[in-house]
Amino acid sequence: VQASLELSSTSAGLLTTLPVLCLGLFAPLAPRLAQRFGTERVVLWVLLLLGGGAVMRALSGQTGMFAGTLLSGACIGIIGVLLPGIVKREFPDKADIMTGVYTMALCFGAALAAGATVPLMQITGSWNLALAFWSMPALVAAIAWRPQLRRSHAHGGPITKGQPLWRDRLAWQVTLYMGLQSSLAYCVFGWLAVILQDRGVSAVASGLIVSTSIMVQLLTALGARFAEAARLMVSRPSTM
Repeated sequence: VQASLELSSTSAGLLTTLPVLCLGLFAPLAPRLAQRFGTERVVLWVLLLLGGGAVMRALSGQTGMFAGTLLSGACIGIIGVLLPGIVKREFPDKADIMTGVYTMALCFGAALAAGATVPLMQITGSWNLALAFWSMPALVAAIAWRPQLRRSHAHGGPITKGQPLWRDRLAWQVTLYMGLQSSLAYCVFGWLAVILQDRGVSAVASGLIVSTSIMVQLLTALGARFAEAARLMVSRPSTM
């Protein structure tokens, strides 16, 4: 992609960083959009825009690559805030297990994309088509989600003004923890394949290695949720 679009190393680094940056910049919009338009409706439109962004970045040259990446990152940032709330709302008695399933699905999707994109490029003969292919899951998800509009809800109730988060010690601790672990994760996702290829590993093999590293999270995500659910069951006082 870098060679085809004649990107400098700085531009390539920005392109890799842009989606992660969008996750933080656009996430605060999610509650307000859901409050105004309804959670289910926002999810549907975000899925459609995500599909459009995937096509734009693949088929519209250098400008489209950056614009489509920005749009896709913004969509993921918004929907990433809304979906966990939907999971907890719809499965209040099984929130731990279903959150684990949700996290497992995210990891599986990332692993599939990391491992399959280069083979898709080899099959189609074009990296553009290989990237554009990943608009299809978003569009299929939008079609599957369409019936949910009949039961649209506002997300999380009214937006209230309480103590500012920047004065909350717990909020800073969570932010620091999530920031550090996300930094590690996205460094691996973004650069491991490049590092491996610089050391002589083929593009296909490096993609499979990244895919395998992500797949490990499938087991740990679901296992952690099952362990937490088991702990709660053991610690819950029995009633006669």
